[in-house]
Amino acid sequence: MRTIILLTGLILFLISNLRSQPASWSPRGVGGGGALFSPSINPANNNEYFVACDLSAVFLYNGLRRTL
Repeated sequence: MRTIILLTGLILFLISNLRSQPASWSPRGVGGGGALFSPSINPANNNEYFVACDLSAVFLYNGLRRTL
């Protein structure tokens, strides 16, 4: 009896996961979220700014090189 209940639960779980997936993809426009947080300034150099991002490491802005 326990085996039948487990198999039924497994089958229902698999069926629900197959139906929950999108059939096709479509563009939603520019952007996709993401957040920039923890801005900080280098105390030894006022031209260097650091900003953390939830999608990667830390961005560095250097006023002289103008790079991100």
